[in-house]
Amino acid sequence: MCRGSLGEMYYAGQGVSQDYVKAAHYYSLAADPSRAASLNRRWGYVMKAGDDRAQTQLGFMYAHGLGVQKYYAQALYWYNKASDQGNIQATTNLGWLYENGYGVTQDYAEAAALYLKAASGGNARAAANIGNFYSTGQGVQRDDEQAFFWMAVAAERMSGPSRKEVRGFRDTLAEKLTATQLSLQRQRVANWLASHP
Repeated sequence: MCRGSLGEMYYAGQGVSQDYVKAAHYYSLAADPSRAASLNRRWGYVMKAGDDRAQTQLGFMYAHGLGVQKYYAQALYWYNKASDQGNIQATTNLGWLYENGYGVTQDYAEAAALYLKAASGGNARAAANIGNFYSTGQGVQRDDEQAFFWMAVAAERMSGPSRKEVRGFRDTLAEKLTATQLSLQRQRVANWLASHP
C-alpha cells in the first residue's frame, strides 16, 4: 500500500481512527521524492516519488493546521510542488494563498492567473473564484461576460450547497448581460462543458 493512501485513510478515518498527525506523516513520506526513494529501497514500498496528491493534501494540512502546526510557507511549498506536476487542486489552493496573502504577499493578479489556470483545467471552485474576480474586477479587468461564463461552468460542475450559491450568483450575472451576450455565453459554456467531460 502506498504511503499516500495510508495518509488518506488516517485523514478520513477510513478503516482506522481519524488521526491528522499520522495522516500528515504518511502524506509527507509520499510527497517528498527523496524520502519516497529511500523508503522504496529500505522496505520495498512501491510509491510514486513526489506524489502530487500527497503534496496537495500535505499543503492543505499545513494551511489549516491539521495534524501539523499551521505554516503557510510549507503549504506554499507543497502546493507549488504539486501544481508544477499539473495538480489543478494545488493550483486552486495556491490561488487562495495569493488571494488572501497567506505565506505570500497578497497578489490578486497572481491569484486570478492561478484560478484561471485551474478553472481551465476543470476545477469548479477555481471557476467560481475566477468568475467572482471577473465580476468585481479583482486581479483582472472587470468583465461580466467572463464572470457569467466561469460562474455557469462552476454551477454545472459543483455539488451540494455551494452549487446553489454559485447558481444564484450566475443568475444575478445573467441579468447584467444583453440577450445576445447571454445567448453567446450559454453556447460557450455548453461547448466548454462538452470538451471538458
